[in-house]
Amino acid sequence: RAEKIAIEAVGSEHPMVASALHNRAEQLRRIGQYAEAQSLYERAQAIWVEAHGPESPEVASSLRSLGELLEQLEEYGPALQAHQRAVAIREVALGPDHPFLALSLADLGTLSSKTGDYTAARAALARSVQAPPFHAATLYGAAPSVVSADALLHGDVLGACDLRIEGIVEGNVVAPNVTVSEGAHVEGSIYAETAHVAGTVNGRIEAARTPRKRSTFGAARAP
Repeated sequence: RAEKIAIEAVGSEHPMVASALHNRAEQLRRIGQYAEAQSLYERAQAIWVEAHGPESPEVASSLRSLGELLEQLEEYGPALQAHQRAVAIREVALGPDHPFLALSLADLGTLSSKTGDYTAARAALARSVQAPPFHAATLYGAAPSVVSADALLHGDVLGACDLRIEGIVEGNVVAPNVTVSEGAHVEGSIYAETAHVAGTVNGRIEAARTPRKRSTFGAARAP
């Protein structure tokens, strides 16, 4: 509906149409219609390239979403290329301290970890937590400073402030200082300066310091 209205108003090659296509692709990806979503992402990206150039923030946004989709399809090589390109564009177009760059660095780090390139993962994730704190956690999906005991979060969590987990997180966690409270559970890896773990972490822990661990699974590693 939004796509049709935009085309009628401004023509099929207008950036407004690209936004409508991109939003529709996001909806399709969430319900598992990956092939159609990928086609729409690529159409939107082509319009943005024509309108704003290949190095624009809009193209970076499209690449990030496309990378996430390809990662869901386990097409890790193309997904890695998309995230690397998004990082390169955002670093130049937005600057090294922009929270959107932090998001793309977190994407790149998470995927690098998934493919076993832990050196690249640690480097990207270390940079991601250096973003200014004013927006990073909110922009990544409303990640609060406390994940309450009755909360279940699906997906990776990026915080530019300290994070205490009392509930369940199904995804990787990136923050300067992470506390996993007793009874809490992380189904993924933790990347932080300091990780206090009293609950369960089913994944890697990469931190400069891990003061205490009780119920930890996976590998704990300091830089």
